[in-house]
Amino acid sequence: MSCGVVLGYAYGFGSAPGDELVCLVGAPDQLTAPADVSPVTPTVARSVVVLDADGEVLGRRDLDAADGWAVPGPDGSLVRALRVGEVPAGHGTELEEDPRSGEPEDVPPGRDVVVVLEDALTGEERWRHELPFTDGLGWNCIGWVDDGDGGSRMLADVERLWTAVVDDLVQVDGCGVSAWFGPGGARLDDPELPADGVLRLPDGALYRDASGQMSWGYSSAFPTEERSVVLAPDGSVRWETPGPLLLPRASDGRELGLRLVRADGGLAAYGADGAERWSGSGTGAPEEVLAVAGGVVVTATAGELTALDVSTGSERWTLGSAGLRDPDVTDDAGAYSFANTFTDGEHLIVATQDWSGRDQQLVAVDLTDGDVVWRTDLAANAWPLAVQGALLVVEDASVSRLG
Repeated sequence: MSCGVVLGYAYGFGSAPGDELVCLVGAPDQLTAPADVSPVTPTVARSVVVLDADGEVLGRRDLDAADGWAVPGPDGSLVRALRVGEVPAGHGTELEEDPRSGEPEDVPPGRDVVVVLEDALTGEERWRHELPFTDGLGWNCIGWVDDGDGGSRMLADVERLWTAVVDDLVQVDGCGVSAWFGPGGARLDDPELPADGVLRLPDGALYRDASGQMSWGYSSAFPTEERSVVLAPDGSVRWETPGPLLLPRASDGRELGLRLVRADGGLAAYGADGAERWSGSGTGAPEEVLAVAGGVVVTATAGELTALDVSTGSERWTLGSAGLRDPDVTDDAGAYSFANTFTDGEHLIVATQDWSGRDQQLVAVDLTDGDVVWRTDLAANAWPLAVQGALLVVEDASVSRLG
């Protein structure tokens, strides 16, 4: 059995849990080795069960593979996706690789897709979209298999189809199709930009990223010269961003409308309406934004933290990599990266790990002055989580609470 929305690869800000939990019973075994290419007939769970907030069963119904792939959707729904039309003769055939671009040559055309959001309990259709097969999405149409001689062969996988729900947004991806939909069925991506993606922002607005960073695989379709945009919740365009948004990993909830943009060689801040608040043009753009909390924007570049005043962009403090990590543990660790990040509004709490992933530390930094308040070592397989205001560390066979 699998329950609830399965997290995709895109980083979202989370949405409030609904009153109903959708579970699939008899779901396909995810540990089974996949076939060389995608099956023509979808493999779906035997049935769907809906639970209320107290865990009581509200109902159950059987699922039919003829209605397509099934994944739990937003607000007590089920997302169904199905290829329609004749099965292409070229499915599963061997392809040649273009030596210049690395992309497959002569990918056979695939089939159109129908995506439906239905009530998980009753099966009643809420909305439906038809997605025509589109050329130029070849990176999603291939599979690799061992050729038996230490190399690999490229096969046409034109039946590949994948659906996911990120926060309350529905994503459909596969050979010749790529689309994002809001919970009410509004299409949010630009059909002319096959590599774009959409995220829900903390204040409920949406961000359509045209860079291709939310797609997987490779293609000449990106990078693109098109501008990314901030959308209203209904999908209408509010304003174009002058560069990519840098989305904070953690927030204290006080600056939900703040938009941080990498532009003109620096970091700039805008309001929800697109009005510029401040700009650090030419000062160097950070690699990422870890948090917006306690009146500062905490950025990270090459292992160094910098806190900027959220109102003016002026520098408040910096913390070098040597001061952040425990030198007794990390003398020979080399470069490290930032993993899970949290804040209680007064501290930045960030997990750091070395290049191997074996050396992890959880570090708390005072947002007022950048002083390290405490550090603790984490096992290589440990995963820190924040749950209802508590900081937990999850390991293979245990869960512990810090503090």
